[in-house]
Amino acid sequence: MKIVLDANVYISAFATRGLCHAVMEYCLDNHEVFSCEKLLQEICDKLRDKIKVPAGTAEEIETFLRTHSKLVIPAPVDPSVCRDRNDLMILGAAAAS
Repeated sequence: MKIVLDANVYISAFATRGLCHAVMEYCLDNHEVFSCEKLLQEICDKLRDKIKVPAGTAEEIETFLRTHSKLVIPAPVDPSVCRDRNDLMILGAAAAS
């Protein structure tokens, strides 16, 4: 199965060892995980700025995600299909996958 995880799943996965971490590990081990440049940047920015992860650690996480996912260019998505404009990137990455 092809999977695109939202930035908040990744952030929670690396910030805590709870359900999101288990979901991320399962997806990485058992499915094709896709991402895009903008999503990786959002993850790193939020880890550094909101969770206060050291910059070097955030870079290591970005490298890990690049190694374990396939990068796509998100397909254009009609804004009317989603209430949250921030989720259009996720939908576009899923469509491109």
